[in-house]
Amino acid sequence: KQVALLKALMPDAKTVALLFNPGEVNSIALATLLKDELQQEGFEAIEVGVQSEAEVSTATRKACQRADVILTPTDNMVAATIQLIARIAKENHTPLIVSDNLLVKQGALASRGVDYHASGKEAAKMVQAILFEEKKPADIPIRISDSGEIVINEQVAEILGLDAYRMLE
Repeated sequence: KQVALLKALMPDAKTVALLFNPGEVNSIALATLLKDELQQEGFEAIEVGVQSEAEVSTATRKACQRADVILTPTDNMVAATIQLIARIAKENHTPLIVSDNLLVKQGALASRGVDYHASGKEAAKMVQAILFEEKKPADIPIRISDSGEIVINEQVAEILGLDAYRMLE
């Protein structure tokens, strides 16, 4: 869904930088999935690894120079440094699409990612089944909350000269 959002917002983009921490197993797994999806959709995917907060500025500038758009998986390093990443992306007029809806308020252009409120509701249902329905955790199927909600930072869209909502129609 993130790649579909990217295509809708940036239909002329050819290269996408995947900015993530290769030291986080979850980030590697998600970046691999995103890379495969990007390539299937005809994008050139460029991996830009950042292993420490000290490297974020340089890595983000590198991503801006090498790609039309920056895309990030859910990543603790990205979340911790999102304001710096977003500032550099805006300075370079490079759209930043993230996997965590909460990061859009911190300066990213858009997200169609994790909705922690919806995830919390799913977790509550699982806890209820364990506590009140006497189900074993192993018997409860894994659930993925997916609100499908697209979050756009209108101020960033304006800075980038995009009419993001029109592009999504």
